[in-house]
Amino acid sequence: ITDPERPVDLDRFLVITYTRAAAAELRYVRAQALFDLARLEEAGAAFLEIANTPAAVASGFAARARYQAALCAFKRGQWTAAREAARPLLSDKAMREEALWLLAQASSEEGGKALDEAIESYRRIAAEFPESSYAPGALFRLAHALRGRGDWAAAVAAFETLAEKYPKSELAPRARFSAAHALGGAGQDDRAVVAWRAYLRDFPSHEGAEEGLCQLGVLLLRLDRRTEALADFDELLRRFPKGARRADALLWRGELLREADDPAPAERALRDALAANPREEVARDARFALATVLQKSGRESEAAELLQGLLDGPAAASRFTPGQFAWLAERQIEGGKFAQAATTARRMAELAPNAPPGAPARRRRRSARHASSTSSRPPRPRRRCASRSCCSRAARPRRRTNGSASPSSAAPRRSCRRSASGPTSGSAARRSRAARRTTPRGISRPCACSTETRRSCRP
Repeated sequence: ITDPERPVDLDRFLVITYTRAAAAELRYVRAQALFDLARLEEAGAAFLEIANTPAAVASGFAARARYQAALCAFKRGQWTAAREAARPLLSDKAMREEALWLLAQASSEEGGKALDEAIESYRRIAAEFPESSYAPGALFRLAHALRGRGDWAAAVAAFETLAEKYPKSELAPRARFSAAHALGGAGQDDRAVVAWRAYLRDFPSHEGAEEGLCQLGVLLLRLDRRTEALADFDELLRRFPKGARRADALLWRGELLREADDPAPAERALRDALAANPREEVARDARFALATVLQKSGRESEAAELLQGLLDGPAAASRFTPGQFAWLAERQIEGGKFAQAATTARRMAELAPNAPPGAPARRRRRSARHASSTSSRPPRPRRRCASRSCCSRAARPRRRTNGSASPSSAAPRRSCRRSASGPTSGSAARRSRAARRTTPRGISRPCACSTETRRSCRP
């Protein structure tokens, strides 16, 4: 009958051999064989044909055939068709439980507005069929659907109900794990710590024990219970030396030891975290923490090298504080790496939101340009006049009435280099102070000693 190349003429065979009731039963067997062969489209059409046959209705095969047609649509990913085929079966007492389960699954897969129908269907299964094999799964899926919708309190209640009513179910430890995780997500850190400790006590060998220890340590850090957090991270490293959370535990352990001013064990933990092949964000955080430890230990060159490597990544550069930018740029300038110092200054200017309020963006950009202009040569020290009489009012050209300077009245040029005769004389200093008092603020005073460069002499 199901041979795709030479099928038997089913209608002729059934008319000759069987009564109508027996023919409906054999049609159902054929459709089920197509379903088992994963020929879902043919099987769905065959089940719908059986469901609309009067003989199938009389013999009781119609409801089962309609359910199988809805199941074929579900397996083919036709969620709306599966829901429409399952709804009429809710009035059938014999098929209500399975129809509710199929309707809930199809609605959950479709998502969106259909998620409300999924939640209602799961609740009906748990309330109407508490002794059914579907009840634990319905509560578990209900809790996950509520958590996905953001209803953390209802999700925790559903998880806890599952763990209390069905303690021998294979879903019970997963429910306790998910309840503790949901409490942490809801911000109820104290209750989450209690839930994690109960889960780890009752199911010490469950597959989520390592994750539970890591989550417990992070929660204790949030509650500022750092001694307990360090003990839990140590327990994780002892029980799961090659676990997936080893790098995270080593990172947090190093951070805690760094805060406790214990640099040697902190450095070992952070280097072990980097050697454990961590995720990208864990490796980045470990390098930042290690650079801080090296900086406090006086190993500034190693710290600067680590920070320079982190500066190249955009995600890592956003973690820098203005103080770290400034410290790194100073170390680079001291080491003669002026191009890298210019890059550091530019990155600081780009990350304007992270700069302190007292440093405007224009000043940061000016610092970046200055670092760029001096990147190819060492900075020259500013030279100051040994004799400030060149900046006195007597040394300035007199102005005509129409605003132009008289060439004949220009003062002779004087040298700006430091005089070998010693410090400035008292009369020259008094003349310089008098000139500064009489010159309006914001007006640069032309200097006779630097007329060729057209710059004002600045102390």
